Amino acid sequence: MILAAMALYPLAAFDVFGESTLALYGSSIAAYGLAIILFFGIPTLVFFDRWLLVRVGCIGALLLGLSLADQANRMDMIVRWGMISLTGIFCGWMTYSGKRAIRTYVIGLLFILVLTIIEFGPKWHDMMQAIAQIGSDHVKDIETTMTMGGSSAATVARYTEAWQEIVNIVVRLLPASTILNPIMQFTVGFLWFSGVTVRGVNGDSGVRPFAEWRSPFGLAIPLVAALLARLTGGEAAKLIADNCLMILALFYCVTGLALMEHGFRRMGLPKGMRFAAYLLLFLLQIAGFFLTALLGFIDSFVDWRARAAAKNTVDN
Repeated sequence: MILAAMALYPLAAFDVFGESTLALYGSSIAAYGLAIILFFGIPTLVFFDRWLLVRVGCIGALLLGLSLADQANRMDMIVRWGMISLTGIFCGWMTYSGKRAIRTYVIGLLFILVLTIIEFGPKWHDMMQAIAQIGSDHVKDIETTMTMGGSSAATVARYTEAWQEIVNIVVRLLPASTILNPIMQFTVGFLWFSGVTVRGVNGDSGVRPFAEWRSPFGLAIPLVAALLARLTGGEAAKLIADNCLMILALFYCVTGLALMEHGFRRMGLPKGMRFAAYLLLFLLQIAGFFLTALLGFIDSFVDWRARAAAKNTVDN
């Protein structure tokens, strides 16, 4: 399966299955899923010391990708495949060497962050302009449709302004979304690798249960830097700060959910009530997201779970 994923990834990443809308969407979904499989599979091969398969698969996929990509996209192919293969090899080797899972994950995360910026950084301006144009055209189509449908001028203006605001947010946070995509793929693949491969051999994945996840205090440093840039910097600094804050907010949101899960379990809430609480957060949308991120941020300072554990120890 792993070698098949290595062979299929270049085919899906460079849309060789056709140029129709359906084919493009299908290729994108396939490439996304294959990347997750590879972030699981390549470390697994390294962990089991299958270096011949690693060399054959990684070099073969790189050569296949270079043969499919045109001259303009070959460097992207090298960077993208290097991000997946080298990160996978490095994580597998570190785990095989007995390094802690959190250390392995953080180093892999930083490696992906750097290579993603190298790949997409020079393209962000053009991508943002293209999406802004597509979004503006879509807003104009909505305005025309509502006007022809007999909607009042006030209603049309209200809806088009709301849609344009959404477009502006999507465009502004495009760099964060291009960074978060490979981070999400790597995270899922790494958890899969730890939970299946490592646990199967060592009896322990090395990854803490979700209810114990907590954002490190050190994340406060880039958070404060981004906030200062947002408040005092120029437009470029504010754009960078907004995207940094979005990425950090997602990490804090995940750890905020872990804190909530810990609290729900301590209270003994049944699964149905926990599901209802998470559903309410989802329905709150942006407010729920930032509320959960705020909990994760505060917990990175306070560490409520450690305090509760210490209190239980004293009481007992």
